[in-house]
Amino acid sequence: MTDFDRLVTEASIRARVGEPDAIDPMGREVETPLKIFVEIAERASDQRIDLFWVDGGIPGHFALRGGERLTVVFHSRQVELCAHLGTITIDGGWDDKLRSELFEGAALRMIAEFLLQRGYVDQALQTLARSRQVQGGFFFVEPRIDDLEHLPLDERYLVEWFFGLGHEIGHAVGGELGRTFRRIEGLSPERISQVIEAVIDRRFTVDARDKLTDLLGRVEAGELPLSHASPSVLRGEATADLFSVLCLCRAWEPIRAASGGDELRLDVLLAEAVVSMGSVMAIEQCRMLADWFHGMHRELELQPLMLAGVALQARMNLLLHTLADDSTQDLLTRALLRAGFGGLDTLRTFRVEELAGFLETLEVRSEALSTGMVRARTFLSSPEMRDVELFTGYLEEVARDATRGLDALRFLGVARSQGSASPELALLAEVAGRWAPEAPNPALK
Repeated sequence: MTDFDRLVTEASIRARVGEPDAIDPMGREVETPLKIFVEIAERASDQRIDLFWVDGGIPGHFALRGGERLTVVFHSRQVELCAHLGTITIDGGWDDKLRSELFEGAALRMIAEFLLQRGYVDQALQTLARSRQVQGGFFFVEPRIDDLEHLPLDERYLVEWFFGLGHEIGHAVGGELGRTFRRIEGLSPERISQVIEAVIDRRFTVDARDKLTDLLGRVEAGELPLSHASPSVLRGEATADLFSVLCLCRAWEPIRAASGGDELRLDVLLAEAVVSMGSVMAIEQCRMLADWFHGMHRELELQPLMLAGVALQARMNLLLHTLADDSTQDLLTRALLRAGFGGLDTLRTFRVEELAGFLETLEVRSEALSTGMVRARTFLSSPEMRDVELFTGYLEEVARDATRGLDALRFLGVARSQGSASPELALLAEVAGRWAPEAPNPALK
């Protein structure tokens, strides 16, 4: 990559995330799990990849197309958020009420950051204050990327670090594997349309089904913009999901050899992948809600949140049932062997029934999470959004509690990345500043 190419790439990244703390091109000199995974994905997708690591700013993995090489952005905050939401989703020990409140608080926090990105600074602060109010005295914050680096090497580690990255690379897959994907019957436009219809029939009332079906018909006719649940969009998403899982399977042995670990369990890997899909979609729904705040009338016309839920369930179904299909397993195994990939015999042992119990539990928990998202959405149009006492109460908490103060400092870092400014934001910075690491610890006075 030339200096000019890097300059253009960094400008493109800033246009998406703001002014992050760091934009670093990833070298290949040191043998790390990330290097191992990227090189396997390069080989499988038949393309060369320039990888940039980003810290700070608005989260999200994404790819920049153009030129001879694919540029992929690996955002540490996206990894942290997915790990955080995944823990809320699947870890035991919490009742549905607490799980729902934790998820609502996490969603409000993300919405606040997306509101900053759109220039709604004071509304973002109100939403931040509400996120802390919802969680009350239970303070459960995102892990740091340094913490995630030291997790045990298992299926969860593999998915939290690399599933989203593999998915982005999978959107541009070519070569033998790309041709094979196009021959998979389970990922044909006709099959995807059937899956979408089945999801809508199961999840909604007759009136809602008719409305969503009509919406998707108008989308396919070109009368409305593409939706997450459009068959053409879902085909690309499902293919990218499948590509990522195949690369995770292939990467297991060399990563395990470098770092230690047990035998790969495909059912556990897929369970973690399903959770990761849900986390990414939750982040996307928070982004939609920030857009909805900007133009609420579009929600009534396009129903993006409902269709995002349809898309998520359809992606889960497509991934699991595609991998469980005998003919697909044979097709993928032959293609991968021709490309020089071994070590994927585990594909031939997978049956979706192995995940039945987990999927039932996930469905129950997802209902609790969805109520949290609905409450977050309701807050955005509530009178409390303009209640001054909500923010002043939050300031008082930040002033007297170090944990809340440090959390506020992290939010202020996002605000700086977006160039955000307001008197209230300056006040929060002044109050939280006492907890900055370089400030004297009041407990030592």
